[in-house]
Amino acid sequence: MVRPERGIRPVIQLAGGELPNIIDDAEQVLIANDRGIFAFGDQVVRPARRPIRIADDKMTTGLRLVPIAPAHMAERFTKHIDFQRFDKKIGKWVSVDCPRNVAVAYLERIGLWRLRQLSALTTCPLLLPDGRILDKPGFDEASGILFDAQGIGFPSVAASPTKAEALQELDFLMMPFRDFPFVDEASKSVLRSLLLSSVSRFAFPFVPCHGFDAPAIGTGKSKLFDCASILLTGRECAVVSQPGDEVEFEKKLFAILLAGDQLVSIDNCSCALDSPFMCMVLTQPLVQSRILGFSKTASIPNNALLGANGCNFSFAGDMLRRGLTGRLDAGVEKPWEREFQTEDPVIVFRRDRARLVTAALTVLRGYVAARRPRQAGVPLGGFEGWARVVRDTLLWLGAADPTLTIEATRRADPARQSLETVVTQWREVLGDRTLTTRTVIEEACGGNIDPTTGNPNRLAYWHPEFRNALLDVANDQGRVSADRLGKWIRDNLHKVVGQYRLAAGTLRDGNARWKLEQRQADGTWR
Repeated sequence: MVRPERGIRPVIQLAGGELPNIIDDAEQVLIANDRGIFAFGDQVVRPARRPIRIADDKMTTGLRLVPIAPAHMAERFTKHIDFQRFDKKIGKWVSVDCPRNVAVAYLERIGLWRLRQLSALTTCPLLLPDGRILDKPGFDEASGILFDAQGIGFPSVAASPTKAEALQELDFLMMPFRDFPFVDEASKSVLRSLLLSSVSRFAFPFVPCHGFDAPAIGTGKSKLFDCASILLTGRECAVVSQPGDEVEFEKKLFAILLAGDQLVSIDNCSCALDSPFMCMVLTQPLVQSRILGFSKTASIPNNALLGANGCNFSFAGDMLRRGLTGRLDAGVEKPWEREFQTEDPVIVFRRDRARLVTAALTVLRGYVAARRPRQAGVPLGGFEGWARVVRDTLLWLGAADPTLTIEATRRADPARQSLETVVTQWREVLGDRTLTTRTVIEEACGGNIDPTTGNPNRLAYWHPEFRNALLDVANDQGRVSADRLGKWIRDNLHKVVGQYRLAAGTLRDGNARWKLEQRQADGTWR
């Protein structure tokens, strides 16, 4: 066995009662000699090439973050430090491996490590909040980003590109997708936003989820995420499926975020996407969750860019305002059998990655060099930083606004449509009266016996459209359930539809009552 020469490694003598000092000294040696170890949230990690699950249940490999366990921590300490213990039998100090308790105690020093604090791992240049380009490989102290170019030389980005040059580079970036059947320019701008957001994710706190939807499989939704991931990481996009269990979904997604993946796609969504954990990831600076396979939690910096796709996919619930949705429609029965005039964009992005990264950064630098001229647009609460960088860049260059897709998705949301129908019928049938749930049902479902059927139980309903609207939200074996309707009303209180909203009225005899309020000219509700 090859051993280092005497005197090469600093000596730390192990003595009883000295554990805190031993760990302090060991960390000092580690920081001075080991540049491949970092603190990432409350984990000690190292970069390494690891397997990654991508679309269609395939696997690839890429640079990820690996949490360091006690055994490996002891190995790293032993590599750089000559630990010695006094041997009473021979009367002198002898070299030993790093004791396990030293490694374990060090890893438990959460919040006290003096290691370099890692915020993200990247393999390509990035736009930072101050407008500068992080293009020097190595660890950037100011941002906490580790840039490992993996041997690739990226062309430099001009300091002050003109608007014409920025527009030319945006066209170049989108050229591989000219055969993709986007239904409108706003949908195409969702892809533009995804590509620009991938290389500027650290220039703003939060970014909306980017989604792609098509009526049939084989339209190319997953390829769009693969291209954005290749741009950012050099390999296809990490994916996670959409299980029915939110707890299991949270664990799987968090496991990918723990590995430092910057772009993650929820692939082939089979139903509307409404995830509380995703909502948190999209709008919180730190992400905390339980580690998959362990009974402990972890907290990490949140620098993720999330995506989702599926056939007739849509966001729902709180995800509606947090997601952009680009729609594709090939207009054929078997989209996967189409013949393209252009090369597969995944191949293009693999081959020309360095040039395409420079193109994306040139687009953004052009906007920064123009002193970030503010563009008109509806404010996007929670994503103002992204809007001021990515959306305003696209609008500045004359591209469509990707946030237009949010309103289109909201209008098509079945829950929203049901609310609008109930509110409309409530206004027409009940007006501004304050009523109990049962009275609302009686008014909506009342009628006269239909003489044409000869069946005394068959009614000609007075308000069939109102009844159908209530059945959509509170159906119980063909009848409107008072319990279900009451819960539905409580869940939708104060959700505004035009100038109206459902509200709680004054209790009477212990019974909850409801009413429809209208917004007044002074902004109050009555």
